Amino acid sequence: MLLQHFLPSKSFFFRLRSQFKIFVEVFFICVFLINPLPTLGNNSLLNLSLKELMHVEIAKNQAVPLFWSNKTAPSKDSINIGLMVPFTSERLKAMELVAAAEFAASEINQAGGINGRPLAIVVADDDFILENQQQKLNELINDYEIIALVGPLASWSVIDLAKSIAVKKLLPLFPPAANANAISSLEDNDLVFRLAATNEQISSKIIKFIEENHIVKVASFYQQNIFGIEIHDALKRRLPEINAQITRSYAIKLPVNYKTYSLKDEIRSIQESGSQAVFLSLPNEQLKHIIEQFSQFWEGELPVFILPEHADWTKDKIGIDKSLCLTAVIPQIQTNTNNLLQGIKELLSISHSTYTSLFIYDSVYLIAATHKHQKKYSTTFSQAVRAITQISKPIVTNDFNLIKKSIEQHSLLSFHGQSGKVFFDKFGNNEKVSLTVREFSHLFDKDCKKPLLY
Repeated sequence: MLLQHFLPSKSFFFRLRSQFKIFVEVFFICVFLINPLPTLGNNSLLNLSLKELMHVEIAKNQAVPLFWSNKTAPSKDSINIGLMVPFTSERLKAMELVAAAEFAASEINQAGGINGRPLAIVVADDDFILENQQQKLNELINDYEIIALVGPLASWSVIDLAKSIAVKKLLPLFPPAANANAISSLEDNDLVFRLAATNEQISSKIIKFIEENHIVKVASFYQQNIFGIEIHDALKRRLPEINAQITRSYAIKLPVNYKTYSLKDEIRSIQESGSQAVFLSLPNEQLKHIIEQFSQFWEGELPVFILPEHADWTKDKIGIDKSLCLTAVIPQIQTNTNNLLQGIKELLSISHSTYTSLFIYDSVYLIAATHKHQKKYSTTFSQAVRAITQISKPIVTNDFNLIKKSIEQHSLLSFHGQSGKVFFDKFGNNEKVSLTVREFSHLFDKDCKKPLLY
């Protein structure tokens, strides 16, 4: 049965209008139109809201075509931005990211669009499958003439799409969650820009945390992919600089089920080595099981656990001792950021919104401002994006009218988004990305125990 449109209450509209400074009707962005329309059994994706899309059953290998909202739909007059998300495999995350892009695009359109033309967001479901990503990107370029792509999420996907398609087509990429250092060395013709931290920046934050807490012995569990290997190698290489060391290291095999596979011998060996902290670069589904095994086999107070990024552990998901020292390196929240994250949570009726949403939102604003600047000063895209991310007159998101006026008056600007200040180095990395270390025990108004640090 086809579900009805999601219509929030009037109080909800007024609350979000004050937060995002846009008209009530913008929140009809929830209603998505799919073209062409796929048939999923007896159901259609026509007219489903973001919230409803999170609960659509899609068969394995079911192809989901490009889609968009009726508020920011592509037209003959629109300027189109592509957004690549894993709709099939990670529905909740995908809908959060789509919502963030829609908020930004709708605000820009409320301010008159880009040089009078509306901004459209065309969404592609890549399902983390390389063939899908290449096919969808070609569709976005050939059929919708996108001016830039926000995505994909995975580092290996960014590297492949840059090499195989984007650089050849002179298409800018703004990956919102790809951390791999390897992206910095791409021969990308200055077309890949990322607002999120690199693995080197994340490693530096972890090392600073280790030093500040007088930790000298660290064990490492890491997954064998670009993300896990790069951060593990950085810690192994740089910890001796602060008189610390990796005592034990274990490469985790992703196909192994660590709910049933015993790590008793490895955990006992780590404890015998005198390790005060354990670095964990693991998928969420493995993370919980491994920490549970530490709780089972570790004798006495548990060590500090250090995660290289924000795990999807919230009050309604975490299933372990809420007072243990579980820390993660996450983006530093800006003073104006909570409004956006709260708006996404209320729109989708979820308890938590990821920080990647901030990078998506800012990327859409940055691309729109860059395109405006590019047309005004007759420059290339890369020259324009660097011109508006300098140390100069600040421009901020939430009011595109002010951005347009600043571009008209100044050739060099300083971009301040929901994720913070943006300044790209020569490799397209954000030098100004701000990171912090968060203790998950603070979710529960507790202080974690640090028995071995002092």
